[in-house]
Amino acid sequence: MKTVTIIKCVLVFVFMVHGINTQVYGETSGNMNVTAGNLGVLLGSEKDVITNLIITGEINGTDIGTLRSMSNLSVLNMAGVNIVTGGSFSVNGHIINVVNNQIPDCMFHHLTKLTSVEIPNSIISIGDSAFYLCSGLTTVSIPDHVTTIWNFAFHGCTALESFVIGNKVDFIGEAVFCDDIKMKDFIVSESNTSFCSEEGVLFNKNKSKLIRFPNKKSGAYTIPESVTSLDGHAFCSCSELTSITLPVGLTNIGLDVFFGCTGLTDIHCKALMLPILYYDPFLKVDKENCKLYVPSGTSAVYSNAKVWGDFKNIIEEALTDVSEIEKSNTAVYTKQDVIVIKNVAMGEIVSVYSVLGILLQSVKATDDEIRIAVPANHIYLVRIADKIFKVVV
Repeated sequence: MKTVTIIKCVLVFVFMVHGINTQVYGETSGNMNVTAGNLGVLLGSEKDVITNLIITGEINGTDIGTLRSMSNLSVLNMAGVNIVTGGSFSVNGHIINVVNNQIPDCMFHHLTKLTSVEIPNSIISIGDSAFYLCSGLTTVSIPDHVTTIWNFAFHGCTALESFVIGNKVDFIGEAVFCDDIKMKDFIVSESNTSFCSEEGVLFNKNKSKLIRFPNKKSGAYTIPESVTSLDGHAFCSCSELTSITLPVGLTNIGLDVFFGCTGLTDIHCKALMLPILYYDPFLKVDKENCKLYVPSGTSAVYSNAKVWGDFKNIIEEALTDVSEIEKSNTAVYTKQDVIVIKNVAMGEIVSVYSVLGILLQSVKATDDEIRIAVPANHIYLVRIADKIFKVVV
């Protein structure tokens, strides 16, 4: 007990000598006001002792280098800090310069002992790989002024369980949250005009793009019918996902979307037209045993396509009949050799496909009734927005 008291007194004395405004919590915490470039001087020989640190004032690249060198730093509060241009630091031999009000690239790259970080309130941008592989990070506070989160910023933060996106964020880069294996949900400010979340899943505002599915979610998931594209790495390493349903209007599947989804046992793809793939988005999915379900009459199309054809079990599923799928006043029926579509919103695109998913005609609605002549004795698929109608002529 006497030894601990002596250590506390020594630390307080050291901080007072350096002119630091200090609060000491045990022998490992400090509270100090910094001018750009002098954090290392203020910390002195205590740099590798402190675990909890609150700093205010201004820091530059030199100070960031000092923070990175603190071997036991766990909790960092920089809410009252301004990051200013000047100085630099090095990560894996790369020199990184610093500019005003931005968390620079790789600022906390691979600092595995960090558990909590409060980002400066003045920050507007979080750089590429800023928290890459911060595997101990459990909480991070994103200020309201942040507008941009760059590629890989929180990639590999395996202890993060949730992430709050404020009202001003308007850009999220590639693979920002990949391999965050404990992530349960994304929470987006209702006033954000660029992004939203539903059941913890991150989308752009109108839900036409699915950006990130939380790694920790498990079981089956049906992607909303409004989604037309899956962002790169959207489901990357979601090993507890067992079944996925892809919507009829899906047109693009990005890079490594389902990479490492080792638990997938079935994929239900409702798309009549083959979605565009970037390389193989199903790497490390067990294509030998995972069943791929496709619309009736399209198995040959999928089997002969690159990547899709790698699945050994391609099974056709019957599309829902018009009477079952109709959820509005829109009516689709046949009259002799004509498909009649009534009560379609003005400007809506109506597309007619063969059962093989080949586009035959596409018409923009300019009246409340559309009539499309087609050859008789065939089955056709009529797509209106996110609905599919099957008709026989």
